[in-house]
Amino acid sequence: MFGPREGPEGLVGSGSDLNDLKHLSVKPIAQPTTLNRVSSQPDKVRPAKVDSILTCADSVSSEKRMRSESSHGAIVKGTTWFLQLFDDRWLVLLEFSLSWWPPIRYEDEECDVETGGVGEAFPGMNDKDKSLRMHNLIKLWKADVICLQETKRAEFNRQVIQSIWGNQHVDWTSLGSNGAGGGILLMWDRRVVEKVEEVAGNYSLSCKFRSVLDQFEWIFTGVYGPNLDSERGLLWEELAGLISWWDAPWCTGGDFNVVRFPSEKSGMAAFSYAMHEFSEFISEFGLLDPPLWADHFGLVNQRRLPRLLSYHYPILLDCGWIVGDSGCRPLVDGLHFSSISSDEVCWLERPFEEEEIFKVVSNMNGDEAPGPGGFPMAFFHACWSILRADLLAVFSEFHEFGSFQRSLNATFLTLIPKKANAVEIRDFQSISLVSSVNKILAKVLANRLSGVLDSIISPTQNAFIHGRQMTDSVLVANECLDSRLKEGIPGMWFFAEVEKVDCLLYLYCSFSVLINGGSEGFFGSFRGIRQGDSLSPLLFVIVMEALSRMMSKAVEGGLLSGFQVGSMDSHLVRVSHLLFVDDTLIFLDAKPDHIFNLRLLFTWFEAVSGLKINLNKSEMVSVGNVPDLEDLAGIMGCKIIQLPMTYLGLPLGANFKSKSIWDPILEKMECKLFGWQRVYLSKGGRVTLIKSTLSSLPTYFMSLFPIPASMALRIDKIQRDFLWGGMGKGKKFHLVNWSHVCQSLKMGGLGVRNLRIFNQALLGKWLWRYGNEENAFWRYLIFIKYGSSFGGWTITETTFWDDVWCGTCSLRNAFRDLNRIARHKDAVVGDLLQFQNGVDWEMGEYNDLMVFLYQLKLERSAVDQLRWTCTTSGLFEVRSYYRLLNSHSNTDFPWKSIWQSRVPHKVAVFTWLVAQGKILTLDNLRRRRIWVLDWCYMCKRAGESVNHLMIHCEYAQELWSMIFCLFGVSWAMPATTYDLLHCWRRKGPAYVVWNATPSCLMWLLWRERNQRALKDAERHSADLKLLIIRTLMEWTAAVTSCSFPSVFAFIDGCV
Repeated sequence: MFGPREGPEGLVGSGSDLNDLKHLSVKPIAQPTTLNRVSSQPDKVRPAKVDSILTCADSVSSEKRMRSESSHGAIVKGTTWFLQLFDDRWLVLLEFSLSWWPPIRYEDEECDVETGGVGEAFPGMNDKDKSLRMHNLIKLWKADVICLQETKRAEFNRQVIQSIWGNQHVDWTSLGSNGAGGGILLMWDRRVVEKVEEVAGNYSLSCKFRSVLDQFEWIFTGVYGPNLDSERGLLWEELAGLISWWDAPWCTGGDFNVVRFPSEKSGMAAFSYAMHEFSEFISEFGLLDPPLWADHFGLVNQRRLPRLLSYHYPILLDCGWIVGDSGCRPLVDGLHFSSISSDEVCWLERPFEEEEIFKVVSNMNGDEAPGPGGFPMAFFHACWSILRADLLAVFSEFHEFGSFQRSLNATFLTLIPKKANAVEIRDFQSISLVSSVNKILAKVLANRLSGVLDSIISPTQNAFIHGRQMTDSVLVANECLDSRLKEGIPGMWFFAEVEKVDCLLYLYCSFSVLINGGSEGFFGSFRGIRQGDSLSPLLFVIVMEALSRMMSKAVEGGLLSGFQVGSMDSHLVRVSHLLFVDDTLIFLDAKPDHIFNLRLLFTWFEAVSGLKINLNKSEMVSVGNVPDLEDLAGIMGCKIIQLPMTYLGLPLGANFKSKSIWDPILEKMECKLFGWQRVYLSKGGRVTLIKSTLSSLPTYFMSLFPIPASMALRIDKIQRDFLWGGMGKGKKFHLVNWSHVCQSLKMGGLGVRNLRIFNQALLGKWLWRYGNEENAFWRYLIFIKYGSSFGGWTITETTFWDDVWCGTCSLRNAFRDLNRIARHKDAVVGDLLQFQNGVDWEMGEYNDLMVFLYQLKLERSAVDQLRWTCTTSGLFEVRSYYRLLNSHSNTDFPWKSIWQSRVPHKVAVFTWLVAQGKILTLDNLRRRRIWVLDWCYMCKRAGESVNHLMIHCEYAQELWSMIFCLFGVSWAMPATTYDLLHCWRRKGPAYVVWNATPSCLMWLLWRERNQRALKDAERHSADLKLLIIRTLMEWTAAVTSCSFPSVFAFIDGCV
C-alpha cells in the first residue's frame, strides 16, 4: 500500500530532504475505485454536496497539479489527517485548500531565535535556494490556510509573514517556541476565511474559522507533541478539551511524536502503552486516520511519521463537498442487488383489503401506550364496526396518493419515571407516543414487505426474514470453522459491531416534547429509523444488505478471501460473512492487505449508509496459529479474543460434548433460584416457575447442540431440588420419581420437560427443515460438505407393497391375501399406477384395494412433499414430536378431574399427589424409614394411609356425607382416591362447584390433619364443614361471574 519514493531532486535545485514531499487529495467516495484512497471512522455521517476540490480560484485539476509538482520535484502520494465529523458534514470537512509546512533544515544549520530575519525564523531559510523552494510550493499550491511547525521563534511580524507567503491579505497567529524547540505558525487568506476565535495551549494552536463565502464554521488545530511519554497524557487532555469546547467540524494534524503501530517504526515488535493511548484517543473522539501511501519510513529515527502529525513532510489537503444539495451522496452503483419480480410488485402495490387490516388490528396489543389522539389499540378492538369505514378510507387515500395527514406521523416524546420520587434526568425513561393509525399502517406495510424480503436479501442475512433463523448463522459459522481447522490454514474471524443503528436518514416524521402534559411546537427528524416501528427492522436489514453485497464484491475481486467449505470432489462454497441485525461475523485470511481492505470497505459502507462500525467493541479471533495477530488487530484498532467464544448467544469453536459450554445455562439457573429460594413458594408456584422459566433456559442451546447426559442429569437435579425443596435447610423428600414428573398431564405427570427427549425433538426439526428448505443457505452448505443420500420417496423408487406410502401402514399388512398372490411383490408405485382387468385375485379384497387406491391422486410430474402425520396441518411441530417421543402405554389417569377443575394451582398439585398416593401420611413416612406411631390423627383408631385419611376415616366420611347432602345425591364411595377422582368429574359449566369439591375437601382435611399432628390444635367437624362451604363459595366467585350474598344462598344454589 506504500509507494516507492520518487526521484532525488528538490523543487528547485537538489536536496534529499525534499524527497519526502507529499500530496493527498481527499475526495468524496463515489465509486469502489476511490475506496483505497480513504480510511475513516465517521461518527456522525451525513450526505452533502460535492463541491470543487479547491474552492479558491483554481482551475488546475488535481491530476494537472500532480504533473506540475512532478516537474518541480518528487511527489510521494499520501499522508494522514485526523478529521472529526459533525451534523451534515460528510467525510471531508473543509472547502479550503490547506497547506501544512514543516520546517526544512540540515543538521548543521543554526538559528538565532532573537533576531527577526526570515532566515532566523526558520532554520536554513537564509539559504536562497531553500527560501525559493518554499515560496514556490506556496505559490503552486495556492493554499488558503498554511500551518508551519517548529518555527523556533517566540513571535512574528508582518514583514516576516509577507516574506513567507507573499500575500498581502494574509493574517496569522502563532504559538511561541519553548526555548530552541517547538513553535507553531498558522496563516490564512482573509479573503477566503476569517478567524472567529483562537485557543493556544501548551502543545497546540487552534483557530475557529468562518468561510467568507457561505459562513461555514470549522476548526483547525496544529499540534507539536511532547517527546516524553509521561507528558503525552497532557496533550490528549488538551485536545479533548478543545473538542468539548467547540461544536464544529474539526481537523487536527502535526507532530504528535508518537506512532500508532509497531510497523511504523523500524525494530518495533510490539505495541507500547503510548500507541494504545494514541489509538484510543482517535477512536474515542471519532477521528479519521486515512491510510498512508508513501515510503515505509521517514528520515529520522527510522520512524514512519508521514501523517499530518509529522514534521518531515509538506502536505497539501484538497477538500470539498460540505453543504449544498442534500440529494447528492455516495453511490453504490457498482454493486449488484437482487430485484423483485413483476408479480411481486403487483402484490406489494395491490389495494389494501379489509381482511388484511382487520387481522393486523386484532393481533396488536390493546394495552400499548396511546398516541397523540389518546386512543389505544383496545379502542379499535372494541369499536371496529364503528371505525371500520374511516380506517379503510385512510388506507385507500394512502394507496392512491402515497401520503396521509401530517398529524398521523407526529410523535410525542414523554418521560416516564423509573422509580418513585424521580428527580434527575437519568431517573426517567423516554418513550415515543405514536398514533394508533400510524402503527396499523406501518404493520400492514411491514407484513407486505416481509413477504418479498427473502428474494432480495442475501442468504448470509438471517434476521427478520421468514424461514430464516438465528441458529442458521451459528450452524454455518461452526461448519466453516471446522473446515478451516481441518485445512490447517491460519485464518481470522472479525466480529464487527454497528455502533449506532439509528443513524440512518429519516426525514419523514416530526417530534414534540411533552412537558407537564403539554407540548409547544414540533421539530423534524433527520437521523434514525424509529425503534419500535414495525418497519424499522426490515429497513435496517435492507441497509445492511449493502454491506453484504460489498463483502461479496470484495471477495470476487480478490480483496477479501473468506473460508471455503466442501471437499475436492464437490463444488466449494466460500463464506465471507454472516449478518444478523448489527452483529457481523467476517471470515478472513491472516493477511495485512486483507485487513486494510476490510477497513477501507467499512469506510465505504459508513459513507453510503451513515452507520458506523464500532471498532472499539469489535473483536478479532485467530483461527489456527496466527503469529502476527496483534499487528493485524492494531490495523483495525480492535480487541483480541480467543476460541471458544460466543456468537449470537451460542458457543463457537467449542466441542459440543464439552460440559463447559453449558456453564452459562447453569449460571442463569442459579441466579434465578437465588431469588426464588428466599421467598415462600407453594409447590404449585414452583411447578409454574419450572415449566415457564427453568426448563426453558436451555432451549436455545439445545436447538443446535445435543446435551450431554451428565449435564442433563445436573439440570434435572437443580429443577428436582427446587420442586421438592422449600424454606429452611432440612432434608426434603422427593415425593414422586422425576421421570414420572416429566410425563404429560394425561399420563399422570406434571408436564415438566424431559430435557433429553426435548433435545431430540428440537434437533429433529433440522431434519424436517433439511427436507423442506431446499433453497436455504445452511442446507446447501451441509449438502456440499457432507453430501446427501436418498431420504424421501418417489413413485419410481417406492415399493408398492412394503413402503408406507399411503395410509398408516404398508399395503402388505393391510391386504395380506392380495400380497400373498401378487406376481410382482417388489413392484414400485409407478409400475402399478394403471391397473388392467383379467387378474384372478379375490374380487372382494381386490375391490377394497381399488376403492382405497382410487381415492389417491398420484401425478408423475408432481414434486413430493414431506408431511408430518402427527399434526392436522401436516407441518412439523416440536411439541408434537416431543409428545411422540415421550408417550408411553396409555394410562387411565384422572387428569381432567385434577387439572380442569377450577381450583388454585397449589391445590391441584396437592390433589395430584393424593391421586399418586404420595402425600406424607404416616405409612409413607414409615416406608421412608422414619419410625412414627402408625395411627390416624383424625379418628385416632386405624393406621393412617392416603385412602384411609381421605375416604375411609370416620371424620372424612362425615365430611363426604355433608357434601352429598349438600348436592342432594346418593353416592357409594370407591376404595381409592384414584377411583374417586376417576368417576367424580361432570361436564358442563353447571358442575363447576361439583368438580372442585374433592380437591377442596381433601385440601382442607389435610390441613386439619397437619394442625393436629404438628400443633396439637383440633377443630370441630362442624367448623370444618362450614370452612369447606365458604372455600367453595370463594373459589366459585373467583372463576365465574356468580356472586353469593351469603353462605345460605350458595347452599341453595348447589341444591
